[in-house]
Amino acid sequence: MSEVQLDLIVVGAGFGGIHQLIRARENGLHAIALERWEGTGGTWARPNYPGAHCDIQCRDYSYSTLGDEVMDYKWAHNYGSSDEIQSYIDHVANRFNVRDSIRFGETVMSAVWNDETQEWIVRTQPTKGEGSECEYRARFFVLAVGCLSEPNIPAFARDTVSKFKGRAFHTARWPKEGVDVVTDKRVIVIGTGSSAMQASPEIAKLAKQVSVLQRTANYSIPNGFGEYESHTMSRAEVLAKKKKEPFGVDLNRNTKKFAEMTEEERRLELESRWGRGMEFIVPFADFLTDINVNRFVTEFANAKTREMVKDKHTAELLCPKYPIGCKRPSLSMNTDWWDHFNRDNVELVDVRTDPIEGFCADGIQLASGRVIEADVVVMATGFDAMTGSFFRINPVGRHCDLKTAWAHGAHSYLGVTTVGFPNMFWVAGPQSPSVLTAMVSTIETSSDFIIEVIKHLRAEGKTSLEPMPHAQMAWSGITSILANTTLLGKPECGSWYIGSNIPGKARAYNIYLGYDTWSAKLNSELESKLAAYVVRGAGDPAPPPPADNPLAAFDPSVANFLLGLKGLAAGQPDPPMTPEGQRAMYDGLVPLFGPGGNSYGPFEHRVNDNVVVHVYKPVEDPGAPVPVVLWLHAGGFVIGSHDRTHMAVARDLVEASGAVVVLVGYRLAPEHPYPAALRDAEAAYEWLAAHTEELCVDPSRIVVAGDSAGGTLATQLALFARDAEGRLPHPALQALFYPWLDLSCSGPSVETFAEAPLLPAALLKWMALQYLGEDWAAKGKDPAVSPLHVANHTKLPPAFIRSAQIDPLASDGQMYAGMLKSSGVEVDFAEIPGLPHAFLHFQRIFEPAGKAFQEFAAAIKNL
Repeated sequence: MSEVQLDLIVVGAGFGGIHQLIRARENGLHAIALERWEGTGGTWARPNYPGAHCDIQCRDYSYSTLGDEVMDYKWAHNYGSSDEIQSYIDHVANRFNVRDSIRFGETVMSAVWNDETQEWIVRTQPTKGEGSECEYRARFFVLAVGCLSEPNIPAFARDTVSKFKGRAFHTARWPKEGVDVVTDKRVIVIGTGSSAMQASPEIAKLAKQVSVLQRTANYSIPNGFGEYESHTMSRAEVLAKKKKEPFGVDLNRNTKKFAEMTEEERRLELESRWGRGMEFIVPFADFLTDINVNRFVTEFANAKTREMVKDKHTAELLCPKYPIGCKRPSLSMNTDWWDHFNRDNVELVDVRTDPIEGFCADGIQLASGRVIEADVVVMATGFDAMTGSFFRINPVGRHCDLKTAWAHGAHSYLGVTTVGFPNMFWVAGPQSPSVLTAMVSTIETSSDFIIEVIKHLRAEGKTSLEPMPHAQMAWSGITSILANTTLLGKPECGSWYIGSNIPGKARAYNIYLGYDTWSAKLNSELESKLAAYVVRGAGDPAPPPPADNPLAAFDPSVANFLLGLKGLAAGQPDPPMTPEGQRAMYDGLVPLFGPGGNSYGPFEHRVNDNVVVHVYKPVEDPGAPVPVVLWLHAGGFVIGSHDRTHMAVARDLVEASGAVVVLVGYRLAPEHPYPAALRDAEAAYEWLAAHTEELCVDPSRIVVAGDSAGGTLATQLALFARDAEGRLPHPALQALFYPWLDLSCSGPSVETFAEAPLLPAALLKWMALQYLGEDWAAKGKDPAVSPLHVANHTKLPPAFIRSAQIDPLASDGQMYAGMLKSSGVEVDFAEIPGLPHAFLHFQRIFEPAGKAFQEFAAAIKNL
């Protein structure tokens, strides 16, 4: 085994590896790149499938930091084919003379950190099995392995492909024969993602028969393929523009919101963008944050599909049902994707209703028993994205391997480094903007940052660094939070973005939203002289194990979120303990709650001079009366609102349960102290009882629900309806989330969790003061104020109660559940470990909260 001593080892010789080598050489580093294939290009290196093109224009899918000559490269077309991109990368490698620093045909078998020598030891073996193994040692280790380089071979294929008499392969492993392999053959294409949308139309021109097997429809946008158009700006202007763009590329974003445009302007905006590739996904400023705006765009896109595909059944199957943009849309070579379904030799097979069983001798067998015969099966089934290429190498750090460290999802600081793996970096990988940018923008910025870090260490005489654990947790939290502010956080947006295409893979949003803010954060870290890193010199001891984490009791997703929230608020003063200050604080969190689910509304109704309700309805007409949820919002009777803070909760609940949701806008203290909120809630219940027919809801399936202080009001409504002596319909269910049921704040958990995040005891008591006045502690024991002090809980409706473990109000829910049970009331109670107060707002981020929310939706459906 040969041994080589280096400063820097790079894995991969695609865009990232080549850029890193160039920068390393410019800065006097002895570096090599290890490339498992026989040429440069990374993802683009192997023989690619017919029709393979990039979905970003060449002028943006190219280097912009390597000088004018590279930037002014003359492409043949505006969207590069795989061959053109391969030629471009070869040109750059030759121009900077780095080819002699690349070890082609070497597959990395292991990468291990040696803490004594402060270096990485990387072992390789020949990809083709011919030759000897090699060992490389270097202070620094960079993974430039790409986000989309590990093919996803479905389990049914791994288990059954040996039965097939023909040829089967993944699009990323296309045979060297090129198109000859499908010419005059019967071909099955599995999948309708980007690879399939590019390959299938080209295959159809050559094959005898093509069967496209689709499980989930994907949006496609014509790309306007044509001649190359260079930038009209200088290189400096291009770089400055990129730094200000959230996608790292100028997509001609519309900065106007949907509501700021007329109906005609909206249609013209979409028409002007149709046929311009990715520019179509930024038509309105609130396109990815407002489900109703997004629905307008999806209807436009699906209408285009119905126009172009002649067979109505096929056209309808090709129309996705989820929000556009929450999965990566595919670009069609003009209208090729739709046109090829109008060919006599192409059929679309719906394998969602008739799933694939596996390969058989003659082709693919479906669950119904149908066999689709084929000579060739092309698996366009995507990739084990973001982390698959990392796990293939599976580096071993100070304590464990990367698979173990990331067993519950990738964690990083800045999307470049991770705790426990000193001096290991990656280019455009997990928790960087990566695939939601022009990609090369993220590659160049990552690569430049890595070199600046190395330069800083060498200048300071230091040998290694890794991020501080809390900095990493905060970054992971911010990454999740930002995703949740958009439709990307919706459950039905499961895609390779979060790993949902790989069975058993941890679901985590691994893309930081916002190239502009990310690149600014990298610069800030450099300016701070790497303040968020543990930096070591030769002989310095390894960082000690993390001290007791004050957030250790929380679910990991909650801990990341809380630190991320703290990171987002860094440098900002705490909100004043005034009604105005606390209301502004709560309203400021609203974007983090996400846009909510698919629903119609709000429809506003005035109950009386004091009370307004907002009604949200299911998108699909149920054809019969449905359950209705009267929701009283949280906020300690002082903050919160029906039209802002709980809009997402209402929309999510409509989508999950199929019920109508009525949000009550009650008056707030201290302007309107007790009993104003209670009287408003009662008026809203009476209004609902009188309007069930108008709302098309079932009066026998009314749910009174609320979170925190809203739980107080919901419980009081259950008592109110019980004591109405038949004048009002009896609720079918009372649903309470972390309810505040003892306004004297005397429960044991108030002291146990006095310093809990989101609702510390001091804030709770201040809210009681605003609502009840100076003698709040005494008034809080009044049964008319606090349901926990009511003597008689008999004949109340069944209760669904979910409390948070780390919450001053935890004991309120526990005690109320016990009282109801002893009074013969059916109770479904659970205290959820590791969750704080207000978890309902973050049910898409906190997995246990999402589970509780779905349990509530199921309870409504079962009424």
